[in-house]
Amino acid sequence: AQARSVGDADVGRFILPTPYVRTVPVPAAGCEVVVASDGIWDAIYPSMVAATLRGMRHQPALLAASAVVDRAVSQRHAYGCDGYLTPRDDTTCLLMRISGGATKAGRGGGGGGGG
Repeated sequence: AQARSVGDADVGRFILPTPYVRTVPVPAAGCEVVVASDGIWDAIYPSMVAATLRGMRHQPALLAASAVVDRAVSQRHAYGCDGYLTPRDDTTCLLMRISGGATKAGRGGGGGGGG
């Protein structure tokens, strides 16, 4: 909802300008983070997104994100009555692949202070 607050003046007081932030450790094996519009989440379940990405683990992130969009768009209920293969909502997926083995910088072991 935070990104939606930019340019959506008609929602006014219903969107808070302060984001909710949570820090989680990156697993040693790494992880994938998906940021997607409601055009994705309204069309397919998170488990379907995960299954799509698991099947494309060795493909470039751009292709994997595109596969998620294609899967959402292929769902019949994702379309309005105006036209075939015209999504009724914005359908966007951003995939970030984060490598494991994070440094100790987040735990006070890094940084440049000299000494």
